[in-house]
Amino acid sequence: MTIKTELTLLLVEDDKQASKEMIACADTFDDITFTGATDNSTEAVALVHERLPHAVILDLELHNGAGSGLAFLYALKDHCPSKRPYIIVTTNNSSQITYDAARHAGADYIFYKHQADYSADTVLSFLQMLKKVILDNYMASGTASTQMIPSDSTKTTGTTGSTKSTKASLEADRHMIRRIHLELDQIGINPKVKGYQYLTDAIYLVMHTPPRNICTKLA
Repeated sequence: MTIKTELTLLLVEDDKQASKEMIACADTFDDITFTGATDNSTEAVALVHERLPHAVILDLELHNGAGSGLAFLYALKDHCPSKRPYIIVTTNNSSQITYDAARHAGADYIFYKHQADYSADTVLSFLQMLKKVILDNYMASGTASTQMIPSDSTKTTGTTGSTKSTKASLEADRHMIRRIHLELDQIGINPKVKGYQYLTDAIYLVMHTPPRNICTKLA
């Protein structure tokens, strides 16, 4: 097993085609991955608390879903998770008043969907440029940002069903590692402490299958 640093994202978007394009585009980046997608602002808040993404790509108008981007921002402001994600707004709305409201509620950056150079790649490339700062902020505040995934995770062999199963398994692994890091953070174990990754690996192995001779496996 190797350690690979990824920027984890949550997508909140009601346009199914736009969602497919954004997720497909993320597959072309080797250091960006989506941990979830929804068109419901209430569910999005729950996913932020559950999956602890580093960043959220948020559509303001969720006409084909439920709630709104502003509702999400204010709900997150009222019930902020231990690690607040960086929030990029994408919208068809050009109202300056709406932009001001979004920024006041916690939006970090706004992309207008009708600007000349707007695309899924533009948004993800922008996040990639900010990746180090976003992850450093997580590390500085006590939660490690690395995701442990198998070294062959980018391979897509076998049938469509097995590929989906593999992706689901990898997402579950990423989620588990982030939960481990959060729990270690809660009891005051800083990722800069010597042996932090060794401890994370040990907990990860025990949670999967309590093995005998765990020290031998880790070595």
